[in-house]
Amino acid sequence: MHVSSTYSPPTRVNTIEQEVRLLEKGKGVVDFSGHGILRLEGKDTLDFLHRISTNDLKDIRPGESSQTVLTTEKGRVIDSVVMHHQGDFLLAVTSTGTGKKVQQWLEKFIIMEDVKILNLSGKGILLVQMNSGGAADSLISSQQVSSFRGKYFGADATFYYRD
Repeated sequence: MHVSSTYSPPTRVNTIEQEVRLLEKGKGVVDFSGHGILRLEGKDTLDFLHRISTNDLKDIRPGESSQTVLTTEKGRVIDSVVMHHQGDFLLAVTSTGTGKKVQQWLEKFIIMEDVKILNLSGKGILLVQMNSGGAADSLISSQQVSSFRGKYFGADATFYYRD
C-alpha cells in the first residue's frame, strides 16, 4: 500500500472513546483487520441475503454497498454487516471476531439456494478511512488494494482490502 504525501504519523489511541473523538474531528484510518470478511457468491446470493437481513439488498448493484443487520428468528441481533457488491460476488464485512459465527449462521439457512461462502477473515488487511462530515479524500493509493465506499453506522467510509 502506498500512502499519499499528505500522510502524517498515526495517533495511537487506547480506548474506543479516543478513537471516536479522532474520527469526529475529521479523517481517520482504522485498522479493521480483526473484523470478519466473507465472500458470498452464487446466483441466489442477493435474494438469499435480502430475505434474511433487515435491509433491502435485492436492488444493490455492482459497486454499491449497504449496511444491514442479521437477526435471529426472535429478532435478536447476530451482527451488523457491511455488504459490498463486487460484481461476481458480495464481500461482507462483519464485526470484530464474528466472521465464523456469521458464516455458520448464514449456512444454516442455505438449503436449495446457489450460495457459497468463503471465510477470508484474518487472511488480509482491511483498513477503513472514515470521515463523519462527508466524502473523504483518499489517504491510501488504491493501486494494489480493492476499495469500496459505503456508510458505516452513518459515517461515510471507504474500505480498503488486500489479501
